[in-house]
Amino acid sequence: MSRIACLSSASALALSCAIAPAHADEAKIEKVVVTASRIGATPENRLGTAVSVVTREQLDQRQTRIVSDVLRDVPGVAVSRSGGAGTSTQVRMRGGEANHTLVLFDGADISDPFQGEFDFAGLLATDIERIEILRGSQSALYGSDAVGGVINLLPRRGAGALAVEAFAEAGSFETWQTAANLGYGDDSVDVFLSANHHETSGTNVSRFGTEDDGEDDSSLFFNAGLRPASNLELRAFVRYVETKADTDPQDFAFPSTPTEGLVIDGPDTTASKQLFANVSGELSLFDDAWQTRVTYTYADVDRENVSTDFFAFPVALTPFFTAATRDKVSVVSAVTFDTGSLSHKLTGAVDWKSEKFQNVAVGVFDPGINGEREMNNTGYVASYDISVGAFDAGAAYRHDANDYFADADTYRLQASWRLTDTTRLRATAGTGVKNPTNFELFGVDPGAFIGNPNLTPEKSVGWDVGLDQIFLDGDARFTATYFEATLEDEIFTVFTFVPPFSFFSSPDNRTTDSERKGIELTLDAKLDEAWSINVVYTYVDAVEAGLEEVRRAPHTASLNVNYRFLDRAQATLTVRYNGEQFDNEFATATPESRVRLQAFTLVNLNASYELTDSVELFGRVENLFDEKYEEVYGYATPGIAAYAGLRTRF
Repeated sequence: MSRIACLSSASALALSCAIAPAHADEAKIEKVVVTASRIGATPENRLGTAVSVVTREQLDQRQTRIVSDVLRDVPGVAVSRSGGAGTSTQVRMRGGEANHTLVLFDGADISDPFQGEFDFAGLLATDIERIEILRGSQSALYGSDAVGGVINLLPRRGAGALAVEAFAEAGSFETWQTAANLGYGDDSVDVFLSANHHETSGTNVSRFGTEDDGEDDSSLFFNAGLRPASNLELRAFVRYVETKADTDPQDFAFPSTPTEGLVIDGPDTTASKQLFANVSGELSLFDDAWQTRVTYTYADVDRENVSTDFFAFPVALTPFFTAATRDKVSVVSAVTFDTGSLSHKLTGAVDWKSEKFQNVAVGVFDPGINGEREMNNTGYVASYDISVGAFDAGAAYRHDANDYFADADTYRLQASWRLTDTTRLRATAGTGVKNPTNFELFGVDPGAFIGNPNLTPEKSVGWDVGLDQIFLDGDARFTATYFEATLEDEIFTVFTFVPPFSFFSSPDNRTTDSERKGIELTLDAKLDEAWSINVVYTYVDAVEAGLEEVRRAPHTASLNVNYRFLDRAQATLTVRYNGEQFDNEFATATPESRVRLQAFTLVNLNASYELTDSVELFGRVENLFDEKYEEVYGYATPGIAAYAGLRTRF
């Protein structure tokens, strides 16, 4: 079984190997992080920011197929999926909204320029090498959308001799998946190519009826790097994803029925085509003391939702289209130098982006609504980091010049103090800003939603403090973090009745503050050569206008236990707990009522065995105890399921 060497560039320090054996050992508890600064890599134990890292080894151990599943094992993160695979999936951090989480792919923004957030529904893990999660506001570095935190998906890269990996699996609900990866690289060039397809007949996402709601998801990914000189690296990637999923409508029939406001069987569908491309050049001078990177990113996202229109007569299927593109250019430059015992890093960045979008609502022919719109923003970043002995600190400031909203200024302060070789204190404080999404401003869905062009950006201020404790001779780490944040001008949804039986929704800014606070605890330990564990617990208290925020359970926890045996085998037990939480109940009679969703615990068990150095057999059982639960009110979820497959490497 081949192992491909890691790249030597600064950004690649955080990556493990492009194709590695499933039994590879984690190097150390502490890791190098590339997302916490705009350029270069920083050891995790020098950061004041709370960071979580999911490695390729952990993705393999847990047999992760859908990335959002493994994010349930990250402190401070809440995941809600509207039914089975392929349906709308939102990720919230520290009690914020889904559009408060900035999602990057190798540093490039991959959110939907129209919806203003990233839908994790079609994100498969095949081409992902590593996931870095920064918790807490990062707007001073990354601008709008980073109020709750940043998730950076670092892709796999080719390195070493030509290597090919392929796998196929099949299982419950007529589910199957195939993928193939190819990687190659040396000191001057690296190439990685991945193709993936996932398909399932699914299960019924409604509590009623018998109709199964299926999904298919295909992706192509190309990633390449060229190093014409030892101090110059040119990189490019292209990622194309197509998804299609069956969904069910909410019952808004008139006269009302016993299932009013609930999800019922129907022919609704949702589909998307997403293209992301990124090119960059990074130059290092004076023995890496001066690093500069120029990046261009392009995003093109088209969506088509076909939903049942109960307000039409006769009842009809209504298509709803959105199309949006984003062009973004970033220039980042950093200088590092020493003065005596002090180490300094000065960083400056300029981010320019232009988003164009169109909302095509069938039945609405007003060019002021259906016409293409454009919104531009330029951000200017300055940061300073200093290290002296066991103490590290940093300050960052950002000014965003918008052509639609008032300009915004944000800051971030951070500090880390290594009291001993095994004990560290850390803290951050800062502000954040979230511009209204283009959908919230200009979206139109006849009979259901109308945007509000008078919305103002949301603003936040928050802080956190944490403790990291290393023990078991460096093989284990415990972390504890306490955080608080206040959100002003929060955007919420107002429901308005249209007599005699329908209503529509529209967003507005609150005049009251939204308060969030909580505790994040983690324990990572390699107990011996056979056993390792990962434990996470999160408590979050998120209150909006005196009410608990929806789809954010106050208590969540996860446990992963990995056991290696027989030299070539391993097994992993995954337990994920989601406490009681509230959700909105949509009924025409009580459109703003709330309902409590019951707590649930999901147990997964998987195992793998290397038949030879290049062939691996694997299998898993998901939802082992056939738990009945809902993450979104009215949307049923899959029961117990089993899968098995084969992986080859050569």
